[in-house]
Amino acid sequence: MRNRPIYLGLILLLILGLVALKPLLETDKTNPVSTNTSASENQKGYTPANLIYSNTDPSYMVYTSRNIDIFLIAAGLYTDFNNPYLLPYVEERPIYKNAKEYFSPYKNHAFIKGFAKYMNGTDVNSSYLAFLLNYSDLPQLNKIYDNPQKYLSDEKEAAEFLNSLKAFYTDTKAETFFDNNSSSYQALNAYITENIKQSSMFKLINEVESYAGNKNTYFTGKNVSYCTVLSFYRTNGSFASLDNEDNLTLASIQFPYKGSRKTSEFSMNNIIKTSVHEYLHNYMNTPVQNNNALITDLTKGKDKTQYTSSMYAAKSFPWNRVTDENFVRAVEARLYKKEFGEDRAVMDIIDPETKAGFKTVRQIYVKLEEYEKDRNKYPAIDDFMPVLIKEMFKTK
Repeated sequence: MRNRPIYLGLILLLILGLVALKPLLETDKTNPVSTNTSASENQKGYTPANLIYSNTDPSYMVYTSRNIDIFLIAAGLYTDFNNPYLLPYVEERPIYKNAKEYFSPYKNHAFIKGFAKYMNGTDVNSSYLAFLLNYSDLPQLNKIYDNPQKYLSDEKEAAEFLNSLKAFYTDTKAETFFDNNSSSYQALNAYITENIKQSSMFKLINEVESYAGNKNTYFTGKNVSYCTVLSFYRTNGSFASLDNEDNLTLASIQFPYKGSRKTSEFSMNNIIKTSVHEYLHNYMNTPVQNNNALITDLTKGKDKTQYTSSMYAAKSFPWNRVTDENFVRAVEARLYKKEFGEDRAVMDIIDPETKAGFKTVRQIYVKLEEYEKDRNKYPAIDDFMPVLIKEMFKTK
């Protein structure tokens, strides 16, 4: 017992040491987020906190993003949970009903009051979704990719957005909501894990690169990888590109549910279809944009509603975006024809997209056969682009 003072002294020193270290071990949820930092070296192989599945050849990940989810829930709250694209059919899907019940008391939060600037018509401005993928999940919001400013170039606006979102997340104790609804996320994880290996996702990703033929033109020296970011809370899809030195990740931000927006059944077919669609934009949009003078000349006096859906027309999409949306759908139909047969291409893409308002998809689909038959003359889709543009706009 003569060593008791020594033991007590050591215990006291240990307690004092832990107290001193506590600020270093805790995450500070109150400090403002800075956008004026570099992505750390160890983020080159960044693994998302909510990773569901990863593949090496091709390099691919599926995950959910708390940043995306809370932003979309906030958008649903801003629109009073009465929106065709953001948490639709709120009373028929349990997780939407739970979100409405949990977050409705925060309708007067400052972030929601100022939310109008984050909208594009009845949908969110997708630039904010792409921007958020450049940061680790809330509450940390550490910068993990090198070039978020290509989506929000104004540094002051970017910092204000991140700080406002973080305040909303913290003030609403949003982690409680996600914890309470963890079973929905676990069900999604189990579905993806069980079904993706046997799917056509990886083969179609390789076909996207091969069909476009311009990967080395636009992404020279880059290690290109792909990711699918799934969110329950928005029916529309969006694309993004995330830069990290020699690495480039092409992202699809999308809905996991089946075609019927009232069901809670997941659909690997729809997940693949949307992912491939969004990846194609990265290979199609620039060559379309490079032919903007031709598009401008051919679209004089034309009505956009004859070429695109009412949603895109309402967003006042420029003609080049109307064009690439048609071309992406037609090219994906060609990929489906090769992988699954023409009946599937027609059933899954051509017929529903034509019905949705993309009236030139079928004729572009047919015209692309000429491209496929003469890849010596047309090594990349860029070389065939003027032919496609003239084909599209010969229709009144």
